[in-house]
Amino acid sequence: AIECFEQGLKYNSRDSELNTHANILHDLSLTYSAMHLFSKAYQLADSAKNIYSASGNLPSLVSLELSLAHIYHENNLPEKAYNQLISHMELKDSVFNMEKQYIQLANNELEINRQKNKALSFGILLAVAIIIILGILIFLLRNRQKHQLIKSRLEQKSMELEGRLLRSQMNPHFIFNSLNSIQSYITSNNQYQAEIYL
Repeated sequence: AIECFEQGLKYNSRDSELNTHANILHDLSLTYSAMHLFSKAYQLADSAKNIYSASGNLPSLVSLELSLAHIYHENNLPEKAYNQLISHMELKDSVFNMEKQYIQLANNELEINRQKNKALSFGILLAVAIIIILGILIFLLRNRQKHQLIKSRLEQKSMELEGRLLRSQMNPHFIFNSLNSIQSYITSNNQYQAEIYL
């Protein structure tokens, strides 16, 4: 197993993937611990710890802290194992609190985005409602103007027709009255007035 891990370290050193390298070191330290080669196990675990710390890989660092406690326990160092376990729990709680804060921040951001979307939706609905109301008002005003224009044209035509009607009624009346007056002058032997009237 050690040969496989060491080959993995060689291949990984070409790729320069630090977290994978640290994972291999971590597993290798556990293997050396199982073989009771504790000094090598501590050295590899320290190297992995430095890489995890530098890269900010806290979940792997928490796991490594627990593995170190296990290595100390295997090496019959109960006080160091206990202290390492306390360190592991504190780091785990710290990571948990950071994740909790991250989740709270993400939830706050989601809530803010929801509020923004709600306000934006309300604004869009309000704008659409205003546009619809303005469209209806413009339609009603134009419709009213058309009706007024049609009404005024109808009234004008009606007045023209009334004028024609009166003129058409006046012409026969006027002619009849004129003829009657002339006839009256002629029958009364008033030729001079009849000629003037004509």
